[in-house]
Amino acid sequence: MFATTIVILKDCLRWENIRRVLALNTLIAVFLTFMGSPFISTVGIIPTSVTTFFIINLIYSQSIGLTIFFSVTSLIQKYPRPGLGLFFVLLLVITAASTFGTLLASLITSLTGMTDFDLNRELFFLPHNIIAGLFFGSAIVAYFNLKERMARVVKELAEKEVNEQKLLQSKTRAELEALRARINPHFLFNTLNSVASLIPEQPEKAESMVQKLSTLLRYTLDAEHREMIGLGEEIDIVRQYLEIEKVRLGKRLQFDISLPEELESVQIPGLIIQPLVENSIKHGIARKTGGGSISITCAREGEIISISIADTGDGFQEDSPGSDGFGLAGVQERLHLHYGEGHAFDIHSTAQGTRIEIRIPAGKPAVA
Repeated sequence: MFATTIVILKDCLRWENIRRVLALNTLIAVFLTFMGSPFISTVGIIPTSVTTFFIINLIYSQSIGLTIFFSVTSLIQKYPRPGLGLFFVLLLVITAASTFGTLLASLITSLTGMTDFDLNRELFFLPHNIIAGLFFGSAIVAYFNLKERMARVVKELAEKEVNEQKLLQSKTRAELEALRARINPHFLFNTLNSVASLIPEQPEKAESMVQKLSTLLRYTLDAEHREMIGLGEEIDIVRQYLEIEKVRLGKRLQFDISLPEELESVQIPGLIIQPLVENSIKHGIARKTGGGSISITCAREGEIISISIADTGDGFQEDSPGSDGFGLAGVQERLHLHYGEGHAFDIHSTAQGTRIEIRIPAGKPAVA
């Protein structure tokens, strides 16, 4: 019980809240000073100056206002559920706080010599103070209640967005792990067959192919713990992959890679180029009798990094049966996760070939 009270008081005593209440009470004092002079004159209480009258009003409004604020906010935080019973309790609390604040203000002004303590006068003004306290107190309670609700809604929306982002990250990481794990069986099978066929007559070439395969597999395992890698490292892995496939396809596969040296250290999400190159070979070049070529071009245009993968294969449709939707969709989801709307992913495919262009911000860090 004591700990709960301490928590409530600490929340009430936040300077941001007190500052607003002090400002509102000061405005009320200004209002009463300008609007209350005629009324004050009619009851024979004429302060020595407007300044003194304002100070008196300020003391009264702050005493009553702060008393109401601390009483009501602690009550609402202790019993946050609104109801008719709470409403009547609030009225009683505001009435009691107004009475206490009036007596406190009267004591302060009499001790400082601004007014003489007059019980009849205080009793005369008490109903007016209670009515004013109910009016302004209710307004202040409504304001802070609305503010609290808005803050709660904003917090809930922010938490929901964070949770959705975490779910998306978990989903994307799971898909990325699946992608890493699926350096697909037919690729491994074909590669090992190629190695086996090379061993009798070209053992050096077979050894080189095994080393390239080892590098590729090691990269996919290491990438599990790295969301971002250098563009140069990604391109190097793509080159290893293409050289392995070239052993299998021979002259049916030609490739060209253009990567300016200054772009090698640019950070990008891992495994966003290799799946697209794999799609080009699997759905374009490997199916074409005469094979084809793949061109990978990286360039910088101001603050944008452009990565283009173009092939001369048969082309494909994203939603056609047998097309590797996971490869394309997985890359797009990872790009969206890291860059949001600040990236572009364009596909143009015809019977003469396919061109995919990725445009991402230079130096954009991964989302944590």
